[in-house]
Amino acid sequence: MYPVTHITIAAGSVWLGARLWRRLRGGSVVDAIDYRFAALGGLVPDIIDKPLDRLGVPGLSGPETAAHTIGHTLLVSGLIIIAGLIIARRGDARLLVLGIGSLTHPLVDPTNTYPEILFWPAYGTDFPESRQAWRKYAQIPLDIALASTYALLIWRSEEWRERFMRFARTGKFPLDRRADVY
Repeated sequence: MYPVTHITIAAGSVWLGARLWRRLRGGSVVDAIDYRFAALGGLVPDIIDKPLDRLGVPGLSGPETAAHTIGHTLLVSGLIIIAGLIIARRGDARLLVLGIGSLTHPLVDPTNTYPEILFWPAYGTDFPESRQAWRKYAQIPLDIALASTYALLIWRSEEWRERFMRFARTGKFPLDRRADVY
């Protein structure tokens, strides 16, 4: 689990998507997005699969699956997004944002090369053996670099400290200049 990487990619992807939506469709609905839900969504697959692995659930645990099972499927993210779309029609987009954030996780994890995981259960109900131990080592430096960059920004800059505190308090994305008026 590389939380800083997953949080950054999830929140950043939702932010970029919202900017594109604003440019193409207009509207202020994207200004109301709480990016904390996108960040949490980036962790949802691991929040589901890591406990299943620790509990030793047969077929969903062990070194052969590398804790990439049900939570890392497009089915789970898709169900969250569908439920989020239904609720968003009533004016609350938080579950939709969480679902979109969760969708980014399996697309950047090693599971993106396993159609048996991504499209589960279309290829059967068994999860494949993980054969890409090297890929987890590629995320370690990225997680360290991102965490170090954030720590340095917050430590050295009053403006960035305020931006990150605003994100923690309100869910406004730290890079969004429009959020500076809040």
